[in-house]
Order: sequence, then C-alpha cells, then structure tokens
Amino acid sequence: MTADFGYCRYRWTTQEKDAFLTHKRVPRSGQHLPPSCELIPICFYTQHAECSHHGPMVRARQFRRLDSVAQPRLVAWDLGGFDHKYEMSAPVIIPTDDMLATAAQRATFQKALQSKTNTPLLSALLKTGKYPIEYAAQHSGPFPNHGDWHGVLELLDSFTLGKPFEHPKGLIRQPHDYKHTLQCIQQRQADQQMRSELDNEGIHVDIFEEEE
Repeated sequence: MTADFGYCRYRWTTQEKDAFLTHKRVPRSGQHLPPSCELIPICFYTQHAECSHHGPMVRARQFRRLDSVAQPRLVAWDLGGFDHKYEMSAPVIIPTDDMLATAAQRATFQKALQSKTNTPLLSALLKTGKYPIEYAAQHSGPFPNHGDWHGVLELLDSFTLGKPFEHPKGLIRQPHDYKHTLQCIQQRQADQQMRSELDNEGIHVDIFEEEE
C-alpha cells in the first residue's frame, strides 16, 4: 500500500480538542487549511512481510512515484510488515535527498514496468552508505522497536522546527529543506499525475539525480 500524507504544526482550540475526544473529528482537513500552510510531505509505503536490514525490494511503480518530484521530502518505509495482530510496526523515515539512482538501476526499473524483473533493494538506492534500518526513530539495536510510534512523532516534530538535528546519526538535517506550502504540494500532485499519464503512454521523464 502507498499513501501520501502531510505533517504540520497546528494549535488546537479547546472546542476542537473536545470534538476530537468525543467524535474523533479532526479540526481541519487538508482542503480547509490555508494555501500558505507549511507541511512536511510524507510518502508512506507498507508491506505484509518482514525484510532484511537491506530493506525491501523497491518496485518499479514505487520508484516512479519517488522519481516524480525533485524537491526533498520524507519517505516512511514499513520494514517489519504486519505482525500476527495485524498491527503496523513503526516505520523508518528516509529523506529522499539521501537516495541516488544509477543509470543501470534506472534501466532496470524501466524494464520492470513492462515485464517481471528483479529490482534493486532499498539499501542499493541509498547514497549515504547506511542501511535502511539505521533510519529508524530512536534506533538503539539491530531492529526498530515495533510499535514505537512515539519516537516517530518526535522525529517528525524535529522536521517542523527551526533547529538543525541529526537523522540518522552523523547526518545533519536542515528542517527548512523539507517544508513546503500546501499550494506547492498540491501543484506537485497535479504534475505527478501528468507524469504518470505520460509514462503510461511510453514517455518517461527523469527527475531523480543520476550517478555518473
């Protein structure tokens, strides 16, 4: 499953808090936010099976979705799949500017759109030399703590603030690089839909940085 989300800071009124606690009604949906509202765009990928520390195999259509926007954003990958209670494990959060596609990888993805072809693992697209598992929030062992969503929310909060921070360890993030207005995000979604239609007609537009 793939879904797009936006994360932002919002001060709830007392009435909005009461409405949410009583009726589970959120204060404002996306169409009710002002165009200038700053969001952290997040693309969320989930799967049904666990994978190794190299991460899952990135499908051709997943790569095409990542490839459709050049500006930095966040990608949440569910590496643990669903457990026996059908509860989703806490995802790893990978900024797209840490990903780099080679010409050979691009050719493989393009071929996979037309036929069954093994595509690269997530770790093969990372230019930082780190494993996907190292992008887990509050990483403290060989595997992320399933269900540790508190750590994920704290990490997302860090992206909405103004101070630089590390994620993962040793890599400095500048929060302003990942903030985009709602109007800008909606325009990108329209552009992404156009590129998807062009791809379906056999016209491919490259956006990702390519390794020489």
